[in-house]
Amino acid sequence: MNALLEGLFDGVEKAFGKEATKRKNHLAAAVPGDDEGLQLLLLNAVEEFCYKKGSNALNEVALILKALYDVDLVEEEHVVHWYSKGLKGDKKDSQIWKNAQPFIDWLRNAESESEEDEKSLCSIQNIEDYDITFTYCYCPQFDVFSLLLYPFILNKGSCFGPLCS
Repeated sequence: MNALLEGLFDGVEKAFGKEATKRKNHLAAAVPGDDEGLQLLLLNAVEEFCYKKGSNALNEVALILKALYDVDLVEEEHVVHWYSKGLKGDKKDSQIWKNAQPFIDWLRNAESESEEDEKSLCSIQNIEDYDITFTYCYCPQFDVFSLLLYPFILNKGSCFGPLCS
């Protein structure tokens, strides 16, 4: 799995999440179905890949996880398990866990959203508390989470992305 990621992303210096989406068919061949073991291998390979690639990949780990989740290569329970295990492991103080936390929080909270929240439009949240500097938008109306992979027009805390406008 490590060799697969290194081969697929050789020469990629940023926008790893976007590249993961482009290469989803190659990744899906390595992780067919909902095999927990293979999903954990993929997540462990992503972790090692981010360490090897350095700060760009570490800063984009939430985007990478989101891309893998969106194309059904990893399931929520396996991502949360991988994250929880990582927080208890030898590298528990690594930047990867701090940078993955916003995505994990979103996964954990996605199910607990109330119907009232689902009726609202997008809410903009700054993730500066997690030592990363991107903004994400969650639109409960369409159950969409975006790490601003495409341009949004921000207006007084509201998001007017393609789905919300």
